[in-house]
Amino acid sequence: MDVRSVLIGGAIAAACLIGFTGAALAQNKNAKPADSAEQPAASASVSQYKIGIVDRRAVIQGYNKVTAERKKLESDVEAENKAIDKLSADLQTAKETYDKERDSLSSTEREEREVALQKQLMDYQTKVQTKQLEVDERERRLMKRFFTDIDDAVQKIGDTENYHLIIDGSKGTSTLFYAPGIDISQKVIDHLNGTPK
Repeated sequence: MDVRSVLIGGAIAAACLIGFTGAALAQNKNAKPADSAEQPAASASVSQYKIGIVDRRAVIQGYNKVTAERKKLESDVEAENKAIDKLSADLQTAKETYDKERDSLSSTEREEREVALQKQLMDYQTKVQTKQLEVDERERRLMKRFFTDIDDAVQKIGDTENYHLIIDGSKGTSTLFYAPGIDISQKVIDHLNGTPK
């Protein structure tokens, strides 16, 4: 086979390829994309989804019941602290009395007073720790109840206002960005406080 016949064969193949490609492009140019008719319908379907964001921390701050319950807890803690403060004052008085009298006490009396002081100190520390644990537990139970209230309110709002999705937008959650227009935190606060708008 000579060079001339190879060139002629290549030219014929190129012409066929160009003709086929041109015809295919012309056909595609005149044809509508298969999904073009479906695109507006799909967009309309997507635009019908109703999404809301709730900042649970902001709701906690605006929830009147939280403020009232915290004040009550603080009042209870203050009353308990008075009892703790009295134990602390008694312990301090006992130590000061011992320090004044120590030199005039026998070794046996000193040992007995030191053991008594140590026991008094341990009783005081135990009561402080116990009271702190009780306060922490009460706070934990309150917060659990508040978050249950918030979740119930969100559920009711979602059901009655036909939301498809409501996400926690609090700082530290996995929500990176949202438009302020979909934040329904105030709506949740109003619902919880009995002042729906």
